[in-house]
This record gives sequence, C-alpha cells and structure tokens, in this order.
Amino acid sequence: MIANWKEVMLGDVCNIIPGFAFKSKDWSEEGIPVLKIKNITSNNTVDLSDVDCVPSDLLSSKLERFILKDGDIVLAMTGATAGKVGKLRTDEKVLLNQRVAKIEPVHADRDFIWAVVSSKEYQRRFFHLADGAAQPNMSGSQIEGVPLRLPPIGQQHRIGQFIASYDNLIDVNHRRIALLEEMTRR
Repeated sequence: MIANWKEVMLGDVCNIIPGFAFKSKDWSEEGIPVLKIKNITSNNTVDLSDVDCVPSDLLSSKLERFILKDGDIVLAMTGATAGKVGKLRTDEKVLLNQRVAKIEPVHADRDFIWAVVSSKEYQRRFFHLADGAAQPNMSGSQIEGVPLRLPPIGQQHRIGQFIASYDNLIDVNHRRIALLEEMTRR
C-alpha cells in the first residue's frame, strides 16, 4: 500500500496563503471577524468567541483571497505557538490576519491533508521551521517546502473520509459538552 505513495512538498499539492496585514486603524468591534493566531486552539480548532473585527465596507477585491470558509485549515506562523493548526468551523465570513497561513489543498484531498498537518509530528515540524531568536517566525515558502508522503487520490479520499468521520464525531461531542456546561451554569 505505501509503496505507491510519492514524496512531494506541501507546496506541490497545496496553496499556502499567508494572511493580510490589517492596519491598526482598521480594527473595530463590529463587522467581519478576523482570524488571528490567538483564535487557533491547542486542540486543533478555531475559537471565534473572542475575535477582532474590521468594518464590512473594508472588504474589497484585494481582500477576497483572505476570506476563509468552513473547513479551511489555518496555521500559526509566529511566536511560541508557531506550528499550531486549526480547522475553521463557521457559517460566517471570516478574514485571515497576518502571521496566520491558510493551507488550501489543490491537488490533494482536503481531509487527508488535514489528517497529516494536524498530527503532532507535523505541528512539531512546522514549529521547528520557525527561526529567529526573539520571535520564532516561518515564511510561506518554508511551509511550502515541508515534505509529505502522498498516496494516490483514491487512497487519500478513503483515508480522509475515515479520519473526517472521527473528527465530526469529536466535533459533535464537543458541542454537546458545551451545551451541557451551559445548561449546568444556568
């Protein structure tokens, strides 16, 4: 099975899109939420409960490539949490901030890529890419250069679907727990 897997670089099968550098004057309390490093949790999710926003009228054609959608994979590129990954779960429009990258599978199964990059091994790899003594940083091109073993697309789909079914079950259970905790507080 593994004999027909090929070695590729992440950038061969995914677009790596670093976020946009919003100006401090752009921030507001209402508008379009902006995903920052602080929103990527240690359990590979994205928490939008404490999110900063930019006004809706700021959205232009140049910002469209930074619009995130449900299921997008994001990666922290800077700081002590460099290498941390999360999967966005939302129905609302969210923008991508600087120092966070979107990993967008193009020539690979999204669920398979998620399974790979969300593993502890790959999070360590990403963290070790970050260089700089005072503030660890990694670039988009460094992320693109990360190697991975890639099975044929049919196997990617089967592996990805198998893992996605477990991820969905975990997600449902997290929501149930949150509802039960809320009911307990009331």
